[in-house]
Amino acid sequence: MAIFISYSRTDVAFVDWLARQLVTRRHHIWMDRWELSIGDSLISKIQSALTDSDAMLIVLSKNSVASEWCKKELNSGLMRELEEKRVLVLPCVIDDCTIPLFLREKLYADFRKDRDEAFEQVDDALLRITNRQQGRLESPNFHTDWSYDWSQGRSSNSWYFEWTFVDHGASIEYCILTECKLACNEASSKKFQGLNEDQRLFAH
Repeated sequence: MAIFISYSRTDVAFVDWLARQLVTRRHHIWMDRWELSIGDSLISKIQSALTDSDAMLIVLSKNSVASEWCKKELNSGLMRELEEKRVLVLPCVIDDCTIPLFLREKLYADFRKDRDEAFEQVDDALLRITNRQQGRLESPNFHTDWSYDWSQGRSSNSWYFEWTFVDHGASIEYCILTECKLACNEASSKKFQGLNEDQRLFAH
């Protein structure tokens, strides 16, 4: 699952830096400008990302706390925290703004003082949340970001293994997305069902 970044478009320079740094640390980032294409439903895509994300980075600034759209994204994250009873919303303060009321009891990464130290705090927090089933293969000309996961069929007890590969790099003008899905037979699905979370990580 991805890390959703909520931010104001006026803070795009900082957010681009933050996102690039997180990608180099092998975090899967969901950011609207990276994911949305012409013709996509803005509300549908963002709603899906908010629902499915492993965590939400809330970039707090004078601009974002005044943004009605950012307020809605924050409220969505806080509602998920209440429903799922786990830490989901991670605040990042980038200027002297008024912290929203329901975030005041949370510790936050303070990018106003030491950007590098604050980034390390964010990275450490995400490592406790994000999917361990991802990584990057590097070559001189391009990179391959990979991840794997599994899911259970909705109408049966069958399990599916899913692999995703994204080839990209500065030397090529495009990226290649490859997705593979393998359906397990009944015997394999039954065996996989009996494994715990850590055992499933190495079952592939």
